[in-house]
Amino acid sequence: MSLAKEVHDTFEKVNLFKNGLVEWKNIGRTDLAYLKWAVAWKVLKEHFPDSHREYTTHERPDNRPGMIDVLYYTDGSASVECTVEIRKGEETYRQSTWRPILNHSNKTVVNPSAMEVNTAKQRCLVKTLAEMGLGLNIFMGRLEDYEGGEDSISGEQVKAFNKRMQSLNVEYQLVHNHTWSIFKKNIPELTEQELLSIEEHVTSNASNFRRSR
Repeated sequence: MSLAKEVHDTFEKVNLFKNGLVEWKNIGRTDLAYLKWAVAWKVLKEHFPDSHREYTTHERPDNRPGMIDVLYYTDGSASVECTVEIRKGEETYRQSTWRPILNHSNKTVVNPSAMEVNTAKQRCLVKTLAEMGLGLNIFMGRLEDYEGGEDSISGEQVKAFNKRMQSLNVEYQLVHNHTWSIFKKNIPELTEQELLSIEEHVTSNASNFRRSR
């Protein structure tokens, strides 16, 4: 088995939904799942300790001496590129991925600040690891494919629940946090009865699951 296949197979088996590792952020009225870079890095090092990351450098746009780890475009927007290298014995597996620098609303940033560049680099790391198999289903938007167990609700029930939560205009992260505090489970792991109790509570207390703007 090649190292690339071993890495992909290993990452594919990691259950990121356990222990509340997957989080959500709200963009407009859409709730998006994401994986924190520190969690992704921890998983990488646990399974493949001989690994590191690097960022592609480019010439400065102002023609000053030195290189920078940001690529600027003519409209002022920019991107970063991350490479993850995993070594095991005599084998090496490298994967590179680029990502535009975006703001909290997922819009491109013109003349990004140092903090925005740093955030983009960390998110690019997570994207690179996803291409290696870690949390790829999150990027594919296939959270409903997650199976929590024999007694857990189905993927279609997860999708239907999510739509009902959207109709209530509540934030998924707050619903998820409440679910975890009660059952120590992610929503796809709930039984039908547990899901019903969560939905009844959220419906009756919807205002508690909306953040003030």
